[in-house]
Amino acid sequence: MAPLNSPGKWDIFISHTPRNPNAVILAEKLNNSLEKLGRTVWLDVNMQHRDEAAMEEGVKNSASVIAIITDGDGQSGCAYFERPFCLKELRWAVDAGKYIQPVIRVEDKKRFGEFMEGAPKDLHFLGSVDLIDLHRGAIQYWDTGVSMIVQRIDSAPKNASSSSSSLNTEVHSFLNEIGLSQFADKFAELGVSTLEDLQDVDKDMLATDVGLNKLQINKFARNYANVRPASAAIPGGRRSATPAAAAAAPADPLNVYIDDMERGKDFSGLVGVLVNGDLEQREKAANVLATLADDNQNGHRQAIAEAGAIPPLVQLLRDGSAEAKWNAACALRNLSGDAGCAQAIAKAGAIPLLVQLLRNGSAGAKEKAAVTLRNLSANSNDRRQAIAEAGAIPLLVQLLRDGSAEAKRNAAGALQNLSVDAGCAQAIAEAGAIPLLVQLLRDGSAEAKGNAACALQGLSANSNDRKQAIAE
Repeated sequence: MAPLNSPGKWDIFISHTPRNPNAVILAEKLNNSLEKLGRTVWLDVNMQHRDEAAMEEGVKNSASVIAIITDGDGQSGCAYFERPFCLKELRWAVDAGKYIQPVIRVEDKKRFGEFMEGAPKDLHFLGSVDLIDLHRGAIQYWDTGVSMIVQRIDSAPKNASSSSSSLNTEVHSFLNEIGLSQFADKFAELGVSTLEDLQDVDKDMLATDVGLNKLQINKFARNYANVRPASAAIPGGRRSATPAAAAAAPADPLNVYIDDMERGKDFSGLVGVLVNGDLEQREKAANVLATLADDNQNGHRQAIAEAGAIPPLVQLLRDGSAEAKWNAACALRNLSGDAGCAQAIAKAGAIPLLVQLLRNGSAGAKEKAAVTLRNLSANSNDRRQAIAEAGAIPLLVQLLRDGSAEAKRNAAGALQNLSVDAGCAQAIAEAGAIPLLVQLLRDGSAEAKGNAACALQGLSANSNDRKQAIAE
């Protein structure tokens, strides 16, 4: 059967409401930018057929969907989540296992929560997907936003006929909500179709067959406990205990503190375990804090810092087991995304420990250390100099040479921030970073190329020798 619109398959479907002029302008500009990057785009105004069947074909035959979230521009019934076809497009995407990337005008960024209040319950998971804001008024910011979209889409599942279509809408929504939609195919391969089926996926299967890391397993288990059917077990294949058995069983102090925290964002009990617990309890507490700090929508990072978690996390990075150090590194990486937390992390003495992890840690630990050092080196010359003095620059350059694609991206991000300082810029060049950054500019992901370009910009400042080396 011939497709309704040519070519019949697309890289990206742009979902927007034509009732908002700003959404129309954003959709057309985004379409043009993506096509310049060689992406095929389904946008209604460019299609010969635009009826419901054509829209459904476009969504189901596109690798990913971009949802441009807007208000009604002062008109009732014209907001994105009020338009029936916008909702249909999103639900078609969920049913087909498509990655959905929400975007918003930079002018509306602070109103995203307000816009999400208008979303139907089954689409609330979009509020948990990392939002990208687009700035039409400044080309450099616009290009950065488009690059971020491309990077997210490139790392998402793209097979429209994937086995993930066997998952029902509830499972897709659940995986989207907790940020694990990229693993939908893996769950489908295990025979999962409904939420209840997830009870048979134990933690070993989550790690080995699905490919989740420890943080993701922790996040999956905690969230599944909130949505699983009454008859289903906790992941791990264990049926829920009877009320009598539950009452008789001693409460896990970590769970008690987590429940208290979720009711009132009181992290003091959890931090108490981190300070006074045995090594295994401290390790678990760091794991929980890492998961909670991964999503800052509820202000978790500042609340965790205010509860005094950062010094004991740094201490765990110093004297914990390998597993404990990994969890502490993950927590500090996530916390360091907040400027106030970054300063507290440096003050607590984390920089030399992170550099040590960059030198002797596993590949994954080195990557976490690079991200944290990238965040710590932003907006502070004192921290940049401390990182350089601790010996980080040659190690970051080594990671740029030998690391995974993700590690190279993060190493380039750290070098980008460090290159703002003149002394660091010279040390980066002397460590041999310039040809590696140029190579990343040639072969890296969109975000890695952006990091490399910014690092080269910093290196080219105030030095003719470095300028010539970059050109050569």
